[in-house]
Amino acid sequence: MTPQLHLQQFLQFGLAALIGFLLGIEREMSAKDSGGGSMGGRDFVLFAIVGAAAAFMALNYDMPWLVPAAFVAVVVLVVSLYWRDDEQGPGITTEAAAVLAFPLGTKPVAPECPEVYPSDHFGLAGVISRTPDVGRSG
Repeated sequence: MTPQLHLQQFLQFGLAALIGFLLGIEREMSAKDSGGGSMGGRDFVLFAIVGAAAAFMALNYDMPWLVPAAFVAVVVLVVSLYWRDDEQGPGITTEAAAVLAFPLGTKPVAPECPEVYPSDHFGLAGVISRTPDVGRSG
């Protein structure tokens, strides 16, 4: 591997982490205003990095099944966290944003690969960021 390839991979994973960080910070600020939330900025970074790693391995090691499998694992984890914290109320925007962090993390690694990254996720990210947080009253 050449140094430029290493730099490109570093930038791709760094951009994925930045996307997760920005999503997480936005959700933390919303949770602070509404008084709750079980996931923080680090969780969103982790979900985005998992997406980037899955896309990287799927493209470079010929494992196309890895992205859907990792996505299902992230969804199962987020749903289990939601059920654990269900006593706080019906808010799901943070959980939806956490699930969205995974495919957004795949984008920097596989920008031209529609099987890995459906193009409508950025539209969903805009909707989630503009949705008023109903909050978990409790």
